[in-house]
Amino acid sequence: MKILKLLNKKKIVGSLFFFCIFSFNSFSNEPVDIWNIGPEKPAEETLENKIPENKETSTTSIYEMNSKKKDETKIDIEQDDNLTSKKIDIAGIYDPQENNLTMDMWLNSNGEQILNIFNKIKKIKLSNDAREILNISFLTNSYYPVQNITPEEFLNIKIEWLIKNNNLKLIENFLLKNKNIDKNSKLVKFLVDEYLSSSKLEKACDIFSNINEAINDNYLSKFKIYCLISQRKNDEAQLLFDLKKELNFEDAFFEKKFNYLMGYDDKIDLTISEKTVLDFHLSHRTNPDFQFVPTKNTKKSIWRYLSTSNLLDDIEDIDLEDLNKIILIEKAAHEENYDEKELFELYKRFQFNIDQLLTVKQSYKLLSNVESRALIYQGILITNEIEAKLELIKLLKNIFIKDKIGNAFKIELVKILKEIDVDKMPSNYTNFYKIYMSEEEEPILNDRDTIWGRQHFDTKKRLSWHTFFDDIDTRRLIPLRKKYRNQS
Repeated sequence: MKILKLLNKKKIVGSLFFFCIFSFNSFSNEPVDIWNIGPEKPAEETLENKIPENKETSTTSIYEMNSKKKDETKIDIEQDDNLTSKKIDIAGIYDPQENNLTMDMWLNSNGEQILNIFNKIKKIKLSNDAREILNISFLTNSYYPVQNITPEEFLNIKIEWLIKNNNLKLIENFLLKNKNIDKNSKLVKFLVDEYLSSSKLEKACDIFSNINEAINDNYLSKFKIYCLISQRKNDEAQLLFDLKKELNFEDAFFEKKFNYLMGYDDKIDLTISEKTVLDFHLSHRTNPDFQFVPTKNTKKSIWRYLSTSNLLDDIEDIDLEDLNKIILIEKAAHEENYDEKELFELYKRFQFNIDQLLTVKQSYKLLSNVESRALIYQGILITNEIEAKLELIKLLKNIFIKDKIGNAFKIELVKILKEIDVDKMPSNYTNFYKIYMSEEEEPILNDRDTIWGRQHFDTKKRLSWHTFFDDIDTRRLIPLRKKYRNQS
């Protein structure tokens, strides 16, 4: 698989180095066990029947682990159809032996520090390499830590990590190999909602075809019942619905939709529910004349559903005088629930006189926020002089940012900047150009503090390295990635 090939290329030293960042509070000048984030405890005290009696707790240091041969760390993981052990808590995708890791790699870690560090990780933007290495660390099959953290909390870290990265294929793989639906219900809900909000009902329903055990979660039960109806398996849907009713399941909205879809009631229920994506979808499917106007409170998932289901107004049909509606569209574009290209096509429809187009920098101040953005954008399109064009581009970007919809002018911004000859770029706009042209890239920064230590850059030598807190130096120079070199 792609991630494992990447890791093998960088060698296990790279992944273990990244793991070291998680234990910066316990670093000293002596070699340390990277998995023993907290104080060491005797094996008999920490294991406490979490693993078989003959299982030996690993106390191998990072330096010893790196020197071991791969065949000395072989651990066989028997994966049957149900993979997840009922007796031993194991959850993951990758076999430890594939990356020179061990089943014990998290066992002696301090749960409090794991939770604290993960909360910090959630708040920062990670590089692609960092994400892939973290995938390996979080998603490798291993025993759960037993210090200051419950199995549920540790599993939730894995689930939240998968949700944060929004890699649907990786989530599917995890669910296929870890089929305990009750433990993973949060992740299953996220996945089916993502598919349904993208109008991929078949993909959402495929998830349930791989789940053979009983589903206790009411939302997932409703979703499966609906999938069975969509697949014309009405008898199975009826049986599952009856079983839920025997367990005191109550949902008047869903029951009305169920009766209509099953053919028990031909009366169309006009009620529209935005409570969940499934409810909204059922509102749409059971109403042939379905119409819905989103508001500022409409959820992102509903916006995405409207967009992917072609339920939003065509650009040509939008009333330009309805500024509130256009503001909603701008917000949706900012949240990536509306096509940014469509927004700027909408801006082109506004009509301005010659004087306004010739005096954009003065005229926009007299207009509403929406109209000012449309005027400045049109001014950008008709301006040929580079510095004047860049001035308007910068002005428009700042206005978007001021109104907290900066992402609505992102793709179009890069497109416009690409059309400008770099050799003719005025020096006072060089930084602006570099920032937004490399927005998807990781910019070279000056030395900076990170959650694991201080990161140093030497662009002349094309090197970067880390100095950990407590003045512990990695003493290991890491070549800058190609994109860093190109920027420097």
